[in-house]
Amino acid sequence: MRDTNLLVDDYYNWLLGLISNNEYYVDEYTKVLDKLFNTEFYDLVKNDDNRIKDGLELRNRFADEVGEHLYYVIDKLPPYCSILEMMIALAIRWESDVQQDPDLGDRSSEWFWLMMDNLGLLEFDNKYYDDEIVSDILQEFLDRKYCKDGTGGLFMVKNSKIDMRKVEIWYQINYYFKENFNKF
Repeated sequence: MRDTNLLVDDYYNWLLGLISNNEYYVDEYTKVLDKLFNTEFYDLVKNDDNRIKDGLELRNRFADEVGEHLYYVIDKLPPYCSILEMMIALAIRWESDVQQDPDLGDRSSEWFWLMMDNLGLLEFDNKYYDDEIVSDILQEFLDRKYCKDGTGGLFMVKNSKIDMRKVEIWYQINYYFKENFNKF
């Protein structure tokens, strides 16, 4: 990580702990995860500011868990919501609000890695990381310059008549799961 601040490192590692699972190992993706952590997520579509709020809310949870005062944590962290925070928060919200199933356990990390795959970032593990290509992928995502069906974004919906570039991320995830998992 670029920032040597211990609290930032602790927070970053805490975030990685939220997305650790047996299928994808965060140690194999440290370069791309670092890029996500150091890239600001910004909203271009109405209500995507909710994704920012959810991402920043992770800082409250971290402060509570480590026993730090929230304002101290906020003061030490960047003043923006990172793409990593937004994606983790979205995965957690999706699991807790929609997909929760006590028999299956918490699958938030699965939803995070699904988004990583949809963005095309899983091919950029530490061995094959290319900063220029990853930067281009993230910029295309942020600027909503991906395909109408969502290809190149977090969620692709093949049979949608809706332009996914113009739909807030919360609705994108709903359309995606309805088409691919048909669970609700």
